[in-house]
Amino acid sequence: MKKSFFEYLGLADMEKVHSQFLAWVLSDDCNAIESEGRQCLFKNLFGVDEQITQILTERNNIDIFIQTENNIVVIENKIKSSQHSNQLEKYKKYCRDNFPKSVPHFFFLTLIDEDASDNDWHQLSYSTIYSQLNSLKLEKNDSHSSIIKEYLIFLKRLDEVIKDFNKEVVKYDMVFRDGSKKKQDKKRDDYNGDKK
Repeated sequence: MKKSFFEYLGLADMEKVHSQFLAWVLSDDCNAIESEGRQCLFKNLFGVDEQITQILTERNNIDIFIQTENNIVVIENKIKSSQHSNQLEKYKKYCRDNFPKSVPHFFFLTLIDEDASDNDWHQLSYSTIYSQLNSLKLEKNDSHSSIIKEYLIFLKRLDEVIKDFNKEVVKYDMVFRDGSKKKQDKKRDDYNGDKK
């Protein structure tokens, strides 16, 4: 099976790229999706039925920050790392202090359906992102549509690996061995017969 463009770039664990991609898809800059489809995607993912007025990444360390007339959507994206430094509470405080009139919606986006440490944060998975994006009708056969199609292939394969991992953990024993080593070092040690 040939690698997708995103697989070839090795972007599976790069949170910022995934955040930027999702922000781009929801923005007016992405011309592969008509405004009604974009609004439907936004409502289905986050439960907000208003037009996006602003979408930013890395605002006050918030991965994705979306503003509508009466709402704000805050997305904390976790692929490799876990929650740390009381960041979810800090983001809530930032929103309360700076957007007191907006209704906040907090989402914790992960690959493995990890629950947030704070009950105000709703769990959101990449599997859900995949199904919602995959259900969209791409309006044009242009570069923007091609990028989304490549990302969908990438997300589908990523989701398949996660499901396979959860089903047959034993096949992925390398994941659990010596967390201080890099993947390449683990592979080299296995090749040299140094399995533990």
